[in-house]
Amino acid sequence: LKRLCNNGKTILASFHLPSSQMFELFDNIILMAKGRLAFSGSQLEAKEFFEICGEICPENYSPADHYLGVISDSKKSKFLSDVYEDNL
Repeated sequence: LKRLCNNGKTILASFHLPSSQMFELFDNIILMAKGRLAFSGSQLEAKEFFEICGEICPENYSPADHYLGVISDSKKSKFLSDVYEDNL
């Protein structure tokens, strides 16, 4: 898949909870929460966005697990989606 991307192709895949190793391979991620866009961008941008929103990923913890845990909380997911949409 990476080779296809490097040759100009776009790959779109849906993963509920990728492994840490697979998650590290993603150039960009889209996070959905309750049918709303909670985040779209690079992994570095995701880390910064979640930190700005007060949701810092614990050290030695999978970012994918952390993001899923945060967006699984109804109040937090609404807050993240509101903040993200307000800054588009």
